Amino acid sequence: MSIVQEKQLAFQIAESSIAVASNPSDLAEEKLSSAITIGLLEIARSSMDSHHWGVASILRGDSKGPAKSLRGTSGSVENIAQSHAYLMHALLRDDSYRTAFHPGQLIIPTCLALGQAIGVSGREFREATSIAYEVACRFADIFLPDAAFRGWRITPLLAPVVASAAAISLLAPRDTDKLSEAITLSAAQMGGTLHTARSGNQWQTQSALQVSAGIFAAKLVSQNSGGTGDGLEGNMGAMEQFLGRTSYLPPASDHRILDLTFKLYAAPMYAQSLLQAFDSLDIPKEFQPKRIDVFISKFANSYAGDSRKTDAIASLEELVIEKMNELFSQQNAINPKTLGLEVCISADTELTDDESRIEIFDSNGKSLVSRATSKATRVGPNEIIKMFSCFSASQISSLVGSVEELSKAKSLSNLQECWESIVRSTRNEE
Repeated sequence: MSIVQEKQLAFQIAESSIAVASNPSDLAEEKLSSAITIGLLEIARSSMDSHHWGVASILRGDSKGPAKSLRGTSGSVENIAQSHAYLMHALLRDDSYRTAFHPGQLIIPTCLALGQAIGVSGREFREATSIAYEVACRFADIFLPDAAFRGWRITPLLAPVVASAAAISLLAPRDTDKLSEAITLSAAQMGGTLHTARSGNQWQTQSALQVSAGIFAAKLVSQNSGGTGDGLEGNMGAMEQFLGRTSYLPPASDHRILDLTFKLYAAPMYAQSLLQAFDSLDIPKEFQPKRIDVFISKFANSYAGDSRKTDAIASLEELVIEKMNELFSQQNAINPKTLGLEVCISADTELTDDESRIEIFDSNGKSLVSRATSKATRVGPNEIIKMFSCFSASQISSLVGSVEELSKAKSLSNLQECWESIVRSTRNEE
């Protein structure tokens, strides 16, 4: 659909994002608080793993091996932000938008690292984070699902743009022109193939490495070294390269952060409803599974592709087998893997991107059917405590309180100290 626009796309997105974020609803504020809290806890949870901590130390720029501090020994803002971005995504539990996009790992680490460095208030931190989420979601609305169908992994693809939006929203608050310039300049760094998601653990660092490019773009723009242009919708621009078209619908005028979702399982977003469907099953003790038919949405099936391989982010077939083993061993000690379980995965055009359906058949043709929708869009403190059972309830409650107090805080020091104390405790550094 061809739409003639008077303003360039970057400016439209900047303008609508600032307008929406400047007038937050109670629900949008609640969602933002949840996103910040969960993001910080994800970084802390990944820090417990020595391998992830070692990778994060390299990204932080630690020259003498893994450092004890989250801030490292000599890391710049860019180093620290990309290190945190890696940790937030390493266990595949970060927030999601439209199934395939993980905006939080690009926004929260950027705002935290830069905000701490330049000394912003809690209110300024929240506002910049909110604007960046709105920018991120509006870009995802334009680039999904077409970019994914063309072989691009959406989070690294949009990473420079989103990180630049987060950074410039701290360096030049509510400045539509600067935000537009930062978006345009950083768009030149967009990229990231979906093939990486099927190549070992490369996906864990893919987006993080793009964050620093976005921050540098914002810094250049803040010093009047950006410039304008139609790098998104212009000839040979990002849209033409990644979408094969330059037409688009006007950016949304509502709070897009409201459609942000959170993961209940350590698996890709396209597998959340599938695992939820399994947990909804009522399995008779005598039931012996022989075949399972798994139905997911067309987009989820395409995005997962043949990631049923063991070197992908997550093998759908292995997820199914693992979940079946877990459920049936609890019920009747039957191991589906030893029964030669046949797993058939296919797309169902009637399912939305957050829906899955399963049918399990035994040797007599009897079946169990389950269907689920994964929409964990609202999570409060109690749900967060359940999601992060590796931390104490008191630790999580303290962090939740620090996030809620940001609007009144003159700096990020209380939030930073509360969060870092959680990380130190998990690494036995108290």
